[in-house]
Amino acid sequence: MGRSVFAPPGVPPDRVAALRTALIETVKDPAYVADAKRLALDTTTWQTGEAVERVVNDAFSLSPALIQKAKAAMDLP
Repeated sequence: MGRSVFAPPGVPPDRVAALRTALIETVKDPAYVADAKRLALDTTTWQTGEAVERVVNDAFSLSPALIQKAKAAMDLP
C-alpha cells in the first residue's frame, strides 16, 4: 500500500474499474516486470484496489476514542 494510486470521491464506478484493471494488467506485464527488476523495484507485494479501499475505509471508521488512545500512545497532540 506504500505506493497507492488514489482517485477523488465521486469517480464513476466504471472508471474506477478501468483504473483497477489497468493497474493489474500493468503489474503483470512482462516488460514492466523486467524494467522493475532492472531498477530493483519490488513488484510482488502490490495490493488490489479493493484491498486498499478496505484498509482506507477501516481506518476512517475507527472511533474517536481509539484514535485518541493511539495518539496518546505515540505521544502526539
